[in-house]
Formats: sequence, structure tokens, C-alpha cells
Amino acid sequence: MEVDVSHCRICNAPDPKTVGRYRPYQELQPFEVFDCETCGCRFVWRKEAVHETMHAADNSPYAFHKKLAQRMFALSQKKEIKKAKKFLSKTQKYRFIIDEMGRDPEIKILELGCALGYLTAFFLMQEKDILGIDISNTAVANARRLFGPHFQLMDDAFFIQNNSQFDYLFHTGTIGCVDRPIDFTKKALGLLKPGGKLLFNAPDVKAAKEMDAIWVNGTPPPDLITLFDESFWKRYFQDYAEVSVGYEPYSHKVNAKKLVKRLFKHQYLPREPVQMFAESRPRRFIPMVQFLVSLPVVFLSKANLMPHFRNEFGMFVIVTKKRSNR
Repeated sequence: MEVDVSHCRICNAPDPKTVGRYRPYQELQPFEVFDCETCGCRFVWRKEAVHETMHAADNSPYAFHKKLAQRMFALSQKKEIKKAKKFLSKTQKYRFIIDEMGRDPEIKILELGCALGYLTAFFLMQEKDILGIDISNTAVANARRLFGPHFQLMDDAFFIQNNSQFDYLFHTGTIGCVDRPIDFTKKALGLLKPGGKLLFNAPDVKAAKEMDAIWVNGTPPPDLITLFDESFWKRYFQDYAEVSVGYEPYSHKVNAKKLVKRLFKHQYLPREPVQMFAESRPRRFIPMVQFLVSLPVVFLSKANLMPHFRNEFGMFVIVTKKRSNR
């Protein structure tokens, strides 16, 4: 795919600023990282999507999806809804979706980027009308195998055929992985009934900047390719919807870990590129050192004597489709 690096991939504004180069994987060339002053995003270009490759490989960075799906499959077989909710709610982005969805049994729900279907499966346990879609054939096939025929492939035809059909849409860990997030979100809003809600979490560019890091912790390109500023959502979607942006509840323990890593000038990112499909990955920090130093830092954080840092994926967005455009 030919790319025009003289323009922002997100908003097409000219002359994005080069931040630096980042090479997370040995198999790939370094990514040039850009900041766009117009839309506030930090982004990279990629040649092609990698979701199918990562879902199909046993040792890919997507291995966590399989663990979540296996656990939810076991809970769904026993119909243990309370345990399933407790299990998923350990991850704040899943708790956000579960809490916002409420208990209305009459709503029609869609999960965009459902992966192996474990979050959709929770709402199936509640007997809600829900469909999961994903761009990966492998993901959809495995979700169907585990949780039944409630999943299908996401393509352009789906967005056309299901216009204004859903009361709620949600996605987690997806928006930063799509090539055209503005178009993607507009298409998602097209699937909602007037007054319907789109719920998702987004990677926060300020979290990277606070740590003086070129990228956020945990998910590198070519999977995650965009980091967003909080102002982005209202700027580009206020004509179509009411937009609310919130954040993951503050945790002194999480903040202490960030402070320790900053004290040790640990930038989260591996010093050397790793293998994308390695069976195990090198430790990026010494756990015992982190634990011992974190103890006093937690108390300093609680006493508000240390700065508070954002969670990299803790930006939670609610977009409510307007009943009529002005």
C-alpha cells in the first residue's frame, strides 16, 4: 500500500510532525511515528492489517484472547453469570461496557471487533439480543465454535445492510487498530438507531507523553497504530452525536508502578526489538525491584506528593447518536 507521509493518516492535514522511529519487532522495519497538531493524534502508517495473522498464530501478541475465551467458555457452560461478570470486570474496559449496558433485555446490541467472542458471550449468558463481528475469519470461526452462531465477518456490506438497527454498539481495544478511525466511527454511528449509544475505550496519547515515551505500553504497531487526544471525539463527531469522555478510576497502585518506571527511566518499550511470535518475551522490568520501591511510592501517591499519570487505555467514550441532525 502506497502511503503519503506528508499528510496525517487520521484527518489528512498536511505536515504532521515526526516524533521518532520505533521498531518493536525483529521481523519488521522501524515505524516512523508522527504527531498531528490538527487532530491531536499520534500515529504510524502500516502496509497492511495484521489481525488475521495474529489471530491465526499460536504465539502471537493476541494469545491473551484465547485465555479469556477459554475461561468464558467454561463459565458459560456452567451458566455462572456472576462469576463471569466478576472475571471480566477485573479489566476496567470490560467493566465499563458491562456497567453502561445496564439490564434492559429488549435492547439490540452489536460488538465491533469481537475477537474470540468472550465479551459478547457474557451478554449471551444474560439472554440479550447481541451479535459479534470481526474482520478476522479465524476469530469469527473460533468464536462460533465456542459460543454458537452469534458471530459474523465484518465487511462493508454489513454496514449497509444493518443501517439503524442497533440500540447499543461497543468495541474494546479496537479504535486504535483501524486505519481510518473517523470513517469507522461514522459507519458505526450509521448502525445505531437514533438515540442509540456507541461505547468504547481509546488509547490516550497523553499517557505516552507523560512518560516521555514514543508509544504506549503493551500494544505496539502494526496492531495499535493510533493514539488519541481527548478532544478528538467532540471535534469530529459533535455534529452527529452527543459525546462524553471519561477516564478509568484512579488507582494509587497503578500510579506507583508508573512513577517507579519513570524514576528508573524505564520507557516501557523493549530496548531491543523482540520476535513477534516468540514463545516467551523478555522481562522489561525486575518485578522484585519494582515491588520494593513501589511500597513507599504508594504512600507518597496517596498523600498527593507525587504526580498522577493516566492509564494508557483508560479513556472511555460514550457517543449518543442524535435523533436528528441540526
